[in-house]
Amino acid sequence: MNIVNSCFWSHFEGNPYIFCERQLCGIIVEPANTWSNIGYLIVAIMIFNSRHTGTRARGRFFWTTIALFIGSTLFHLSGTWWGKFLDVGAMFCLSMAILTTSLERRYKIGRHTGIIIFISGIILSLIYLYFVQKGLFLFGTQLAVSTILERRNAKRFWKSLVSFGVAFLFWIMDVKRIWCDPDNHLINGHAVWHLFAALAIWLFFSSYQSKDESRVL
Repeated sequence: MNIVNSCFWSHFEGNPYIFCERQLCGIIVEPANTWSNIGYLIVAIMIFNSRHTGTRARGRFFWTTIALFIGSTLFHLSGTWWGKFLDVGAMFCLSMAILTTSLERRYKIGRHTGIIIFISGIILSLIYLYFVQKGLFLFGTQLAVSTILERRNAKRFWKSLVSFGVAFLFWIMDVKRIWCDPDNHLINGHAVWHLFAALAIWLFFSSYQSKDESRVL
């Protein structure tokens, strides 16, 4: 569904519409998909207030979650292509935060090397996104590598994967119109995806903060 020319965001290039929620003609195009990003902000605050103030993971996950909150909110607020780029770009920040921290923990990588890996991974991912315009495969690949690296570590990491899996299930239900009421602007599958994904981020972060692991971060 395209936003008509008289709408607030119509002078920007629109993103191909794939979600169930019907886009509105206003400042907030997808209300349910917009408000549900509050989960990311709550998790960012929880990470900021974490007692593990000396770890690298804390700052990395805090700023990544803030970026995800801003990017996803602007995407669903506007329904634009540039909003989608910010949203998916922030998702790459998240997957690279998880991958970089897993590499640091597994191979005892130094701070500067970790920064290089993190930034380089994001830049290459954004280049990939710009030309391919689809990021799900690369995002999933980065998480898969992290899973391999963490296969012997904290149970909370696996709990986070379960939470992310549940989130993705709701994403599929929304896109495939399995759970779909286009005129429900309060709650829908994609909104639930945001909430479970936010929970998964907290569990990812928490898995890096256990007492026996924080020393290597």
